[in-house]
Formats: sequence, C-alpha cells, structure tokens
Amino acid sequence: MTTTPLASRPATSAPAAPQGPPSRRPSVTAEITCAQRALETMAPDGERLLHDPYARLFVRSPAFRLRMATPALARLTRRVFERRYPGYMAVVLLRARWCDDLLAEARADGIRQVVLIGAGYDTTALRAVPGDLIVYELDTPATQERKRALLARAGIEPATPTVYAPCDLEAEQLGDVLDRHGYDRHGRSLLVWLGVSYFLTPEAVRAALAGMAAVAAPGSRLVWDHMDPGVVDGTTPFPGPRRAAPIVARRGEPYRFGVDDAGAAALVAGAGFRPVAQVRLGTLGRRYGGPGGVWCRTDDFVGLMCAERVAR
Repeated sequence: MTTTPLASRPATSAPAAPQGPPSRRPSVTAEITCAQRALETMAPDGERLLHDPYARLFVRSPAFRLRMATPALARLTRRVFERRYPGYMAVVLLRARWCDDLLAEARADGIRQVVLIGAGYDTTALRAVPGDLIVYELDTPATQERKRALLARAGIEPATPTVYAPCDLEAEQLGDVLDRHGYDRHGRSLLVWLGVSYFLTPEAVRAALAGMAAVAAPGSRLVWDHMDPGVVDGTTPFPGPRRAAPIVARRGEPYRFGVDDAGAAALVAGAGFRPVAQVRLGTLGRRYGGPGGVWCRTDDFVGLMCAERVAR
C-alpha cells in the first residue's frame, strides 16, 4: 500500500528518473511507505503512533537504511520529512492504525478473509494471530516477487495462511484474479484498498469498485482512501501534496484521481456498498493522539472510508 514522495536524495535534489515501466519494477512508493512505518516504529513507546516490527525488512535502499541506523537519526529523518511534506506521515501512520482497528472489528464479527488490493509491503499477514485469517495479497509481479524474496532471505513465514496473487488490475478483473487463487466468494471479506486509487484513472477506480462489489459477499467490508481533487489539479492549499505531486510524477507514478467525501460516498454506493464511516486525518489524529494530539501535522487532503457490501 503506497502513498508518499520521500526522495532517496536530499529534499532539495531532484529524484532519479525511474528505469523501465512502473509495472515491471518494484514500487518505489511502497518502499517509502514501509520506511515511514519503520522510522515510526523506532520512536519511544509513548510517542510513536504505530508499531510495525517487520517494516524494516522491506527497506533496502541504502539511503533509507542509513536514515534509520540509530533512533536519533530516525527521529531526525521523521522531522525533516514532516517539514518538507507535512501531512504525509499522518496519512501513512493514522490510516494504518485505523485499518488495524477495522481489521480487529471484522475478526470479532467473524470475518476471516482479508484481501489486500495493491498490498505493497503490507505486514498484516506477518502480524496476524496464527491461523486466524486467510490473507490474499494482490499486487504487480515485480513488487510481489521482491517482497517474497526478502521474506525468504530473512527466513520469515506469514503467521497466517497467505495467498500471493500477482496481477495488473488495470488489465485484469479482480474476480478473475481471486477465483484462480481459491477465493471463497460466499464468505465475507475485509477488502483493503489503501494508497492505490490516487494513481489510477477515474475509469479504473470505478471498474475496481465494481470488481470488489462483484466478489464481496453481503456483509463484507471495504476500507479505502482517496485524495481530494485539489491534489490532482494543483489547487490544494496544502504544501505537502503540492511538493509531492511533481516528484511522484517524475517517478512514473503520478496522481491521477481525486474525489471529495460526497463523491467517494456516491462512488461506493453506485457499486453496491453502503458507507459506514468516513473520517479525515484530523479526526484520526484526535482519536490516536490523546489530549496533546499527534506529533505530525494532519493537513486535510485525504479522506478515508469504511463501507459494507449490501445484499445483491
């Protein structure tokens, strides 16, 4: 699950041009997101917003690894990144906390299938209760192959049954991918689609939601996030996404889709889901930060939603 623009060079330098088509190389933004989770995990217990002990495993860039060589360097890196791209640490950390809470609620309600759409270097299957879930991870072959190779090199197995499904969802139907990997369409699922919609065309977003509805049994839940339209068209007042947009575009992963909360609710309703909860970063910051709030800015350019599949 991807989202952020952190450059492997100093913030004042232009990032290197990507080599080869994006679909044929591991996602840079997936590694950056993992680096953010790893940096936060190094913070003291009373300060950090997220604890992901496996995130560091997938951070292979020498520049990224140097920045997390010590807790002091990690703290400095978090602060520098936060100043350069305010709001992005909040996006990665707070949505992960919220998604973990929604997963716990789904498990308590008897949902046992989790589908990670654009999984990146998500660590849900590594942190799960052993045998408690079956996790389907969907992503491009290049990113998925790299993830599996790093797990094998470290001698780490997922804690719960995990099915890896390499795919290109701009060219394949979600249902076709899941069907050939043994997915149970009659069982309820938690569908997690985070940090992905920003990079798709509007047509691909609508097709993806329709595909999710087609495979989701009634009572299944969808978690997704969306950027505001101003990030895509350049009118956002927030400095973080204004600085990030040209960087991710130069990397070959430009922001292409934005929608406001009302539009997002209409999209999922049209696909067959009922919005259950819509939250913004500020709301999550107050929820997880306590009276003093969170250490990072919660600039309001991303919305998040949980929706439930209605009866067909």
